[in-house]
Amino acid sequence: MNSLLKSWLRALGIYFLSLSLLGVTAFWLMDAVVMPAYVHRGQEVFLPSVVGLPLSRALDTLRARNIPYTVDPVPVPSTSPESTVVRQIPHGNIHIKRGRRVRLVISKGTAVDLLP
Repeated sequence: MNSLLKSWLRALGIYFLSLSLLGVTAFWLMDAVVMPAYVHRGQEVFLPSVVGLPLSRALDTLRARNIPYTVDPVPVPSTSPESTVVRQIPHGNIHIKRGRRVRLVISKGTAVDLLP
């Protein structure tokens, strides 16, 4: 009975050791190979602030850095001159993932003209 118990405990120990090694290997594989490929670690680009720039200059700045963008189709009332970038999402002066799209909101013109 004693030798049977020892053999079962040894088999159980080998099982748990093998399972632990498999878990550590799977964790390492996910951390070192899968996740970097998924999140593109290290592939970032600096996003400058283009708020306050005329739209043409803002687009030239983003194109020079290969940053995709969209311009909101409806300009917003603002005290800034017409076709000036009044907001960008995400905000500027940060690092963003390569390929992340930047949304630009442009001015419709002076808000004073819209007052009754």
